[in-house]
Amino acid sequence: TGSGQAMALQARNRERFCAKHPRYLAGRPVSHPANLLRARSIVAPGVRRVLIIDDRVPLPALGRGYPRAAELAAAMRATGATLTYYPLQFPDCDWADVEDTLDERTEVILGQGIAGLADFLQQRQGCFDLVFVSRPHNMQIVNAVRDRHAQALAGARLVYDAEALFAMREIERAKARGVP
Repeated sequence: TGSGQAMALQARNRERFCAKHPRYLAGRPVSHPANLLRARSIVAPGVRRVLIIDDRVPLPALGRGYPRAAELAAAMRATGATLTYYPLQFPDCDWADVEDTLDERTEVILGQGIAGLADFLQQRQGCFDLVFVSRPHNMQIVNAVRDRHAQALAGARLVYDAEALFAMREIERAKARGVP
């Protein structure tokens, strides 16, 4: 009939619940504010937790590599992986566009960008099995964060997505400057 009665029922049945599910509870994080993130993102054993770092939410209408990036995210999601998408260069996007582009189960980190990456990776240390970084300038930023915070990607495999080979661009740039 009220929250007081609900709280009393929860307290009364807590011991019963713990006695009935000891194996499940033994594998859960201890109740503590520091464990909140891990507790809220429970995944089944063997499910990969993937972080994708790219310029922006991969809106296919933007052309260039973004349709491919959206397909890549969908393919990862189709394997059953949990997905977190971190737009680094353009961290703001309309949520309607996000929902039209990425699977609804994909966590999207808007509003943080370059300035928030180090804190994000430190807060999520140990949360990802795979960190997938697209584009050379984003990889430089991720490497700089790793240099300053060596444990930020601890336990994660780092994959660099070289969608486009930049070697030809660099060769032409060097020629234009007169540098061999």
